[in-house]
Amino acid sequence: MLILFCGWAGAGKTTLARIVSNQLRMHYIDMDDLRQVSTGRPKPRPTTPDELEEEAVAMLANYGFMKNIVEWHLENSRPLVISGTFSKPAYWDLFLPLFGRHISTRVRVVRCLPVNDDALAVSEILQTREREGYNSSVNTVERYEEVKARFKEPPLEHLTVRTWGSLESAGECARKVLDYVVESGRPSVLPASE
Repeated sequence: MLILFCGWAGAGKTTLARIVSNQLRMHYIDMDDLRQVSTGRPKPRPTTPDELEEEAVAMLANYGFMKNIVEWHLENSRPLVISGTFSKPAYWDLFLPLFGRHISTRVRVVRCLPVNDDALAVSEILQTREREGYNSSVNTVERYEEVKARFKEPPLEHLTVRTWGSLESAGECARKVLDYVVESGRPSVLPASE
């Protein structure tokens, strides 16, 4: 089984993915942690054309690296939970053929969607993440809005979980994910409904 958490930065992916992976005792990989190991700690918001290009190349390389890890887990029937923004179609393009080759593996996609992400709420989340030492290239409200604006719906059937700003706790959101993950009788990989 593969459980993939997506959504823009600060949407609650890491929190929910950790809860779910602990509950199910599954290996967990976060894109921001993987990035720090593979290409280093992200720079503050890139601004020049060269910095933007370097950022784009590094992120695509990191998604490629994650795809290789996912492939190994699928080929060896090892359950895995992953989280990343998956904010660009190019990231999905790396994974969709892989999922197609492992059609017997249950793939569950969870989109994390903040309910209240006004500038003040985002600023508070980013400050909390910084205090906690969280590693991310999204460290300003402007960068948050930029990543949010480019986010596209996942191209696979998925569950949308309303995260921070909703009246539900992280534990209640995780319960919804667990219920979705253990549903039986559903195909492994379906295109998203139009």
